[in-house]
Amino acid sequence: MNPCINMLTLGVRDFQTSLDFYEKGLCFPRYDYWGDEEVAFFELTGTWLSIYPIQLLAADVGITTALPQSEFNGVTIYHNVKTPAEVETIFQMAISAGAKKLRQPDQADWGGYTAYFNDPDGHVWGVIHNPFFWPGPV
Repeated sequence: MNPCINMLTLGVRDFQTSLDFYEKGLCFPRYDYWGDEEVAFFELTGTWLSIYPIQLLAADVGITTALPQSEFNGVTIYHNVKTPAEVETIFQMAISAGAKKLRQPDQADWGGYTAYFNDPDGHVWGVIHNPFFWPGPV
């Protein structure tokens, strides 16, 4: 297996709210998909993000019902940026788009600069400046 993650799908409870959050709020470029309107694809640098109603995603996986969502399921999605100022800017962009604040931007004990927010479905996003991994893989 090639050690590469090139597609990430998030199960969402309100498709339109999540679509607006990612497309309009975070300005992710939506791929012009001519198929099912209940899925959206965003072409990112080096990978793709898709959103799909959580019940349909659960059925596709073979689970008869979506599992109840806890406040934290042990998965975080990170966006690594060049500077702490970019962390601040992107964090504020997400909050303005309706994200829930989890951790205000601040200095991390490991030497980087970090902020966290939840998207409309509670998926945890981290915006970080990790000077040890910049530039990140593209």
